[in-house]
Amino acid sequence: MMESYTVKSLILLIIGGALAGNYALEKLMGAAPVFGLSRKEKALPALGIGVLVVMLLTAPLLRAVHTAFLAPANLLYLQNLCFTALILCVAYLVSLLAKAVLKKPLGPYFLILAVNSAVFGLAVNVITDGLSLTATILTAFGVGLGYLFTLFVLAGVREKVDDFYVPKAFRGLPVQLLAAAIISMALLGFK
Repeated sequence: MMESYTVKSLILLIIGGALAGNYALEKLMGAAPVFGLSRKEKALPALGIGVLVVMLLTAPLLRAVHTAFLAPANLLYLQNLCFTALILCVAYLVSLLAKAVLKKPLGPYFLILAVNSAVFGLAVNVITDGLSLTATILTAFGVGLGYLFTLFVLAGVREKVDDFYVPKAFRGLPVQLLAAAIISMALLGFK
């Protein structure tokens, strides 16, 4: 059966995943790498693009595994185990591809790609929401863009908020959490 979407609905799927349903700020999935790596500006593009690629590859794959194998065989109790194993495999393939293309291993960022709760949460949400293949791909793209957006915005906030202007008790992670709260409140306007 062919799915029919309007251009508006396709754009809204991407914007909804990136802004209104931001996984790092609204759902707090994959937030630890966002806060931990915002000081390492050189790592942000590689990590953000890596998470985007892993999401784009795993969401349709895990949806297909669920609908083709797990649900018909009534093996839904194996869903978390299967999803975790497949995400690890895809993250490993992405790290091999990055090593071949960039001539530099991802190193510790492989683990961030492999055990990122945003990737796992996206797969589970795609299944529970019953999204079609097209909607799954566009939502994964939007969520990945939102994750990349969050990485760069919080890095920019951290760069702009100089320690001289912040009381000593609020320096570092506390001011980042305050900035993330303000940004997430602003993103609520897109709902």
